[in-house]
Amino acid sequence: MSREKDFEKIIKNISTIPFYRGKKSLVMKGDSLKVLKNIPDHTISLILTDPPYHSTQKKNIYGDTSFKEDAHYIEWMEEYAKEWVRVLKPNGSLFCFCSPSMSAKLENSELYPFFKQPLPLKLTTEISHNF
Repeated sequence: MSREKDFEKIIKNISTIPFYRGKKSLVMKGDSLKVLKNIPDHTISLILTDPPYHSTQKKNIYGDTSFKEDAHYIEWMEEYAKEWVRVLKPNGSLFCFCSPSMSAKLENSELYPFFKQPLPLKLTTEISHNF
């Protein structure tokens, strides 16, 4: 399916969600998980996301202190991963920013099957930075 057709399909599905539309762009406002659930299957080429890091526990970062335990954070991320797998095109890409310590926990967690084999998402590269 062409990008234009995918774009129109997405717009039809999110007609009740407030958004800005440009010629080749779309900005949606709302709870990101709810918005994701309105996007049709296999219509997205790239997801770039920067969820709260959780491991830093900084009060000035929205959502960073929302989870009491790592397992709760991982369960929350799993809900997103299910939607990412569903909306991404077979050749789509996901860039998810997280702290190096939480990245390792996500990749090795029993609660996070999306980095286990057989993979609907294939982890090909990890970029780490210290902050």
